[in-house]
Amino acid sequence: MGTSLMNHVAELFFCLKPKRTEGDFDALLTGRKTQPERSARPPRFMGPCQRAGEEGRLLCFGERADSPYTVFYCHGGGYTNDFSYFHWRFLKKIMDRTGAAVVAPAYPLAPYGTWAEAFRLILPAFIRCAENHPDRKLILMGDSAGGGLAAALALELAQQGKRRPDELILLSPWMDVTMEEADIGPFVPLDPWITPAYRACGRWWAGALDVRDPRVSPAYGPVEELRHVTVFCGTREVLNPDSVKLYGRLDPEGDNELIVREGMFHVYPLLPIPEAKEAVDRIVEKIVRKREEDRS
Repeated sequence: MGTSLMNHVAELFFCLKPKRTEGDFDALLTGRKTQPERSARPPRFMGPCQRAGEEGRLLCFGERADSPYTVFYCHGGGYTNDFSYFHWRFLKKIMDRTGAAVVAPAYPLAPYGTWAEAFRLILPAFIRCAENHPDRKLILMGDSAGGGLAAALALELAQQGKRRPDELILLSPWMDVTMEEADIGPFVPLDPWITPAYRACGRWWAGALDVRDPRVSPAYGPVEELRHVTVFCGTREVLNPDSVKLYGRLDPEGDNELIVREGMFHVYPLLPIPEAKEAVDRIVEKIVRKREEDRS
């Protein structure tokens, strides 16, 4: 299957960006400690934003009493970068096409926070939403590092015996921050964007935890307990093995799907390329589909 001209342009953009080493990431994050943390500022096209949660870090859009769906979206960025323009454009598409309310947690990033602050912010909000809206469909979604965070949150909800997401949608999820698996080797020269050096960011995100703790690297947790999981990835990204192995461990009866797009690289559904449209169409279908089931 061929890829579009716009995809080649996007790939060239990422190829031209300098690649950081682990030492570069460590130096960058150490330097940030001396600077104030920036607050997320959604663009105007997202519409009115209500801030909730700790320090107003839960950015809420499109909430109505009759909203049929709520999407909790964990943004990617290696646990070090904030929402990008592409995240906001993607979320606006989802809102416009589904009528969903969107909760976009502006969780503290490294070096200002770790997994612990993210869990403390997002878990109570999800549980509260589930309790206040028992008939509303709840979707937990994330890309890259945010995909890993979303998977880790889903595992924690299951462990606590709380209502789990009705859909768990993961875009190129970062399931293992160690990035030590031998099977990523063949993908390193193919990926124009992500390199194993990002494992340095994973160490910062872990804080005092072992980097193999499932709250940081959900690949080491009981992922077979997850259900209604949809995973997107490309054939030219370092995190492809994470996605394939995750799907292979899921319950075959758990209504799960792995969508691997030939020739695509990291988080392609977010990019302004024609190939993203089919992915967004599929995501919309997952959000709005009806299903009678036990949500326990």
